[in-house]
Amino acid sequence: RLGFSPVLGVDLSAPMLRIAATKGCYRELLRGDLTDRTLLPPGSLDAVVCVGTLTPNHVEDGATLHTWLEWLRPGGVICASIRDDFWEGSPLPNACQRLQEEGLWTLVEETESARYTPLVNDVAFRVRTWRKAVDCLASGST
Repeated sequence: RLGFSPVLGVDLSAPMLRIAATKGCYRELLRGDLTDRTLLPPGSLDAVVCVGTLTPNHVEDGATLHTWLEWLRPGGVICASIRDDFWEGSPLPNACQRLQEEGLWTLVEETESARYTPLVNDVAFRVRTWRKAVDCLASGST
């Protein structure tokens, strides 16, 4: 109950959306592809929060991250839990660094590595939070 509201949930999977509907925390649930630029209007979100969404296959050239930045209002945040093994040796760190170098966002927090679940010892993750530049247009350009 702290932070952002109302909450919009998006997933490709209808079964996952049915599970999400039982949580009682979503204003709306939308079946869609998070790489589809037309899924949401530009500048329509204050935050994008993703858990287990970013994998090496999702971020080849940074286009997905650019799409999410387009959806954010200036000053909005992207908060993502990313498995350490997906981060290391993938195009993801370079794509994130390029967005920072282009002045489109700033990394504001990165947690220490932690076990993914209490029952899985060999998979770890970090949560990273970036803030969209205030002077960015909805299209992601400055």
